Amino acid sequence: MTKPTELVFSRRWPFGVYEHQENQDSLLFRPYRRLGETGAPMGTLNHLFLPTGEPFPRTVTKGLRLLRLWDTISPARRHPILRTTVRLLGTLCYSDGGMILYFPGYHAWQPGKGGIPFLVDHFSLEPGLDRWHITGVDKSRVRYLGVKEIAPDLIYWFAISVQEALKFELIYRESTFTFPCPDSDARRRMCVAISATKDAVFNIIECPDARLDDGPSFWHIEFAVKRGAPPDLLPSFPLHLPPVPLADVRTSAQLPVRAHTVRLVGFDGTVLITATRISGRLTFPFILGHP
Repeated sequence: MTKPTELVFSRRWPFGVYEHQENQDSLLFRPYRRLGETGAPMGTLNHLFLPTGEPFPRTVTKGLRLLRLWDTISPARRHPILRTTVRLLGTLCYSDGGMILYFPGYHAWQPGKGGIPFLVDHFSLEPGLDRWHITGVDKSRVRYLGVKEIAPDLIYWFAISVQEALKFELIYRESTFTFPCPDSDARRRMCVAISATKDAVFNIIECPDARLDDGPSFWHIEFAVKRGAPPDLLPSFPLHLPPVPLADVRTSAQLPVRAHTVRLVGFDGTVLITATRISGRLTFPFILGHP
């Protein structure tokens, strides 16, 4: 009988709370679950981080004090040090099956068969880039969701609107995840886990503050996919804001947004992410929009 073993995988970031997190349910490590359960690779991971402007926590875990001191002395040593709370927007990857996967950085529930909600694991844009589906943690699925072509070779995939930044998972300077696997396959699985982030670039998704006042506001982020080479100039297209009665939106004549390009290893194209923060109140804490 094959002896089971446990692999410990850690990630460190040049930003986040100066604490060490050990959380088996962390959304940061959700893409690794497939590797732990079946041994199947997950592709190269691209984590998306969202600076929220929340006060930077002062707590420091023992062992990270020297790191905080070094950041203070030399803040530009390798990466910019974000002096604000950073949260997980989600994780993108291009799978071996030719699908673009998005793992949310928040606990999203989706109505399933018979109207029974399930906890979302990930979204999957299928290889033809003409439809997508949602997979739950319990393997429930919502299939045959459409996309919309908004420009030549550019499709609108989905949008998320979230009322509170607290819905996004908090990022720590160091996070650890442990998953069991057969001892005979431990070395290969650890190599797969390491290679999943070897060529990836983590992305800071800046979100302009388009609030009109200090009243209720929400975060609105859209995902689009461009086939072929990345554009020299990012295209401009209307935002797909949640309609009434799902949201009471208040905006100015000119709504500032920030567009980001994300390249996925192995994918002949680009994921475009558009973000802004808008005055208004949502009917639900989280709203998923799509064509």
